[in-house]
Amino acid sequence: MIPAQDLDRPVEFYRDAPGFKFLFQVPGRGMAFFGRDGVRLCIGEPEAGQEFSNGAPIYYRVESVDNVYSDLKEKNVDLAFEPHMIYEDETHELWMIFINDTEGNPVGFMEERPKN
Repeated sequence: MIPAQDLDRPVEFYRDAPGFKFLFQVPGRGMAFFGRDGVRLCIGEPEAGQEFSNGAPIYYRVESVDNVYSDLKEKNVDLAFEPHMIYEDETHELWMIFINDTEGNPVGFMEERPKN
């Protein structure tokens, strides 16, 4: 579960900024579900008595990190850094960007670029 302090903020963020498909919200439970490329995300508020803490990064494979970066920049999303290569081997380069959602949770987007 991706932790949220105020469910309305991340629901709007995940639906509009990275363009996740909103599936449904659970009334009275502080939970909402999204889908992307066959993966289901649960965003939720802490249970009564639990403290809020940020979640671990979630990484999404995308066709083009540069295109995602441009799209998110136009939407004024909190971008941690510009696209950059973090790894390479004989056949591919791994490019990444990170953003922070409205609750401070890190979200990574990665692209495996074939070497020519």
